[in-house]
Amino acid sequence: MLKSGDTMSDDTSTDLVYLDSGNASEFSLATEFTVAQYSLTKNELKTWLLLIASLDEFRDSDPSGTVYCLNANAFADRLKIDVRKARGKIVAGYFIQLSHKYIDIRSREDQNGEQDIYHAPFIAEMKYNKKTHMLRVALPPTLNAYLFKLPSGTYIRYDIDTILQLDSVNAMRIFLYLRGLELNHVHHVSIEEYRREMHVNPDTEWRYYRYKILAKVVDEIRRHTEYKDFYIEDNAKRGQSATVLYFGFHAKGHEDEYLFSVAPAIAKDIKERYKAPEVLLCLNFAIEKGFNPKYLDKIYDKVDEQTLVANLNYVRRLIFKEQREGNFKGPEVYGKYFYKAIMEDWAGKAGQKQEQLTRAKGAVLSHQQEKLQTIQQEREKLQNNMMEWQKLAEDYIKEMSLKELIDFISEHQEHLNNLAGKRPFNTDHAMTKKRNYREYRLIKQIVLGQMMTGEIPIPQQTIALFS
Repeated sequence: MLKSGDTMSDDTSTDLVYLDSGNASEFSLATEFTVAQYSLTKNELKTWLLLIASLDEFRDSDPSGTVYCLNANAFADRLKIDVRKARGKIVAGYFIQLSHKYIDIRSREDQNGEQDIYHAPFIAEMKYNKKTHMLRVALPPTLNAYLFKLPSGTYIRYDIDTILQLDSVNAMRIFLYLRGLELNHVHHVSIEEYRREMHVNPDTEWRYYRYKILAKVVDEIRRHTEYKDFYIEDNAKRGQSATVLYFGFHAKGHEDEYLFSVAPAIAKDIKERYKAPEVLLCLNFAIEKGFNPKYLDKIYDKVDEQTLVANLNYVRRLIFKEQREGNFKGPEVYGKYFYKAIMEDWAGKAGQKQEQLTRAKGAVLSHQQEKLQTIQQEREKLQNNMMEWQKLAEDYIKEMSLKELIDFISEHQEHLNNLAGKRPFNTDHAMTKKRNYREYRLIKQIVLGQMMTGEIPIPQQTIALFS
């Protein structure tokens, strides 16, 4: 930590701490922040979170009377502000706006409706020097309790790069909230609790929020972050309103051959109605692209399977065509495409019903072939990697001096004896390093295990083989 007797203003002595915003990465955020009430723009929220990430290396220090100094241009680089613009002034403007915006943190209400309330601006004051591009920021002192010396279990670790990749406040806020729950091994939340903690307007219809907000957030997180399998879904069914929200940042962990992108509960419902592989595979693609599976309640009794498959595949090919032309319209539009195509029989009106049925069956055969090919490739990859590991272990033993081999055997004598079983481990055989002796194979087994766990370092030039 670098400090000096510099000042924010001409007459106030402060400690000045320099922040390296260019290298900020992981940061801690108090759990209260994920459910706090505030109204920020996308750039204001990114500015605030990047500041917190920049402060992270000092989170165990005493922040009293501290002013933080950062390079506005380095900050602008992380926010991807156009280099042709007055970037320092733009960053300073974000901090000025943060000084006018307030954060409201409240505890749960007690039986009398009372609750603890914390209300403060995000920034106490700031100062920007256009010549040096240095920006100084002071935080409200009462905010320190939510940023520094956080007790274990009261904060969550996030990666700032992931958040900066997102394009909307909704995506950032929902990511912070749900990621925090997942890191605490929670994968569902009641919709009542979600609405309360995310401050969803009580007058907002859940169905509207689900498809106007959450669907877009899912698409954004999948497109812009590493979480390509991220999902959010509720438990609504025909004649039953949604009460629970399920979510996850990774693959859902079920081994369904055709509905591999669909949540297990939804996949189960679908398979109670449809059995044909071409129906399931087409529905998997449609749901992945935005089709609401609840529409199947209306479709099931009105549309036969052939018409369903033909129109799902018709829209599938339409989407591929639009994407090749650079005309991607998003899940909300494509979800409507699928529903209208099925109900209006677009494939039949275009005279393509039989063609689309044939193509759908061909897609199933291709999918099955790809799956078999993937399994074979994984087996070959595993086999090749194991051969490389075996060779590394053999080379390691070959390079051992006599003393090193004796020391190795002595250190692992008990383990070697256990592996040897009823026939005692023969040290004389081991010392010959002859591969036809079982003692050599037992030593290699231990060396191999320690190499794979990192206890024995492997040569640097071979690391790329196993990445």
